[in-house]
Amino acid sequence: MVRRLNRRLYGVGGREADFTWAGWFFPLLTTDATLRSLDQLIQGHLRHAVTGRHEKRNFRAVPYEALRRAGYLPLVTAFHGYRAGTWRL
Repeated sequence: MVRRLNRRLYGVGGREADFTWAGWFFPLLTTDATLRSLDQLIQGHLRHAVTGRHEKRNFRAVPYEALRRAGYLPLVTAFHGYRAGTWRL
């Protein structure tokens, strides 16, 4: 699921001509406020995909570090890298 998410959001593993969410919206954004909310939503869905439940204990069952090890790249991190010029879409 993380691979599909990264491909749709950032184009990881795809062609240069493919539509990516970040490629379309990052140039239009000036702050990361909305991206923080989206990151929380995405992390909740990833935890649900692993555990099969929407519960607070999912944070212990699937900590943030486990999501990162699985290849999850937060939108906020990617956005700041894009703005700094250290990350290519």
